[in-house]
This record gives sequence, structure tokens and C-alpha cells, in this order.
Amino acid sequence: MKKLMIGLLATLTLASTAYAYNFRADASVYMTPTSGEVAVYNGLNQPIVCNGGVEGRTRSGGVAFVRVSNMQLYPGQTAYAYVYTNNYDHFVRVQPQISCRTYLA
Repeated sequence: MKKLMIGLLATLTLASTAYAYNFRADASVYMTPTSGEVAVYNGLNQPIVCNGGVEGRTRSGGVAFVRVSNMQLYPGQTAYAYVYTNNYDHFVRVQPQISCRTYLA
């Protein structure tokens, strides 16, 4: 009975410390009239994987969209995504739509 309780306690302890979770990335945005840059920084102490996209809306209503998929970021690393437009139709908004998740490496 004592071995069973120790085994159960060890299993519960390991299961509660090994977890992964999803979160919306706190991305920083830099925009010029013809380009937009989004930077995602991993400040956690474990690797993360990010998916999503960057949307740039132009003055005439056009949309430039860049998709990012399975960006692996190790602790302290930064990843970038860019959108571009021409000189005649400038960006009025650049918005990131990036979500990330931790994983057990």
C-alpha cells in the first residue's frame, strides 16, 4: 500500500509540473508608410512555437497579409515578420495576429 501511494504521488507530481499552454503573443509593431515589421520576443525560460499572421491595411482599403507558421523561438530569441506596400498606397495600420504555445522539449 505504501509503494502504491508513493507511485501515485510521484505520477501526480510529474504530471502537474509538465504542462503546455497557449497565449496571444505580445508583439511589438514598427510601421513606416511602405512597410510594417512585427517582432515577437520569447521571454520565457522554455521554447515556444508561434503561428498566425500580420495584416497591413492601406489607405485605399487594400490588405497585405503575411502568414507565419510554426516559428520556433528559444529563450531570449526574437522572430520578425514583414509586410510591404508601394509608394502610392501607404499603410494606415499594421496589426499582428500571432498566438504562441509552449511545448515540452
